Amino acid sequence: MPRFRFRLDPLIRLRELEEGERRRALADVQRTVLHLETEIRTIQEQIATSRDALTSGLVGRIDVHAIRSHATMSLSLDNRARHLALQLADAYAQRQEARDALLDAVKERKSLERLREVRFESWKRAIEKREARELDDLVNGRKAIELAALGLRPDGSASARASFRMS
Repeated sequence: MPRFRFRLDPLIRLRELEEGERRRALADVQRTVLHLETEIRTIQEQIATSRDALTSGLVGRIDVHAIRSHATMSLSLDNRARHLALQLADAYAQRQEARDALLDAVKERKSLERLREVRFESWKRAIEKREARELDDLVNGRKAIELAALGLRPDGSASARASFRMS
């Protein structure tokens, strides 16, 4: 049986490689998003811990230097958190772009694979049709030989030779 060859197989392999690259790009962006979210959460926890420490220290004598120090640190952490939030917004946009690019790559690969399946099924039907035709030719040829041996024509009438033998 002949082998099926799809001329676009190298293109399918190329699309698979591109899909892999886009998956890796999405994973890189996702790592960045997780890192930024973790940093923001850590900063929020630091601010909350510092605020709790400050409020527990407001009993009795008030240390103005500690309050000023807390306000400075809190403002610095808040600015850092805002900066990270802007980076996070950019990372979210990059993540969506990476997802869209990955979806496009998957669609391209799947469409080529579907085309391959359709062409394979068409090739398979053609092979089966050809094999059935060859089998019919073999059967008809064998039947014709058998009829000729009996002195009959394919239409079932006796040939001149068969008529001669019968008499």
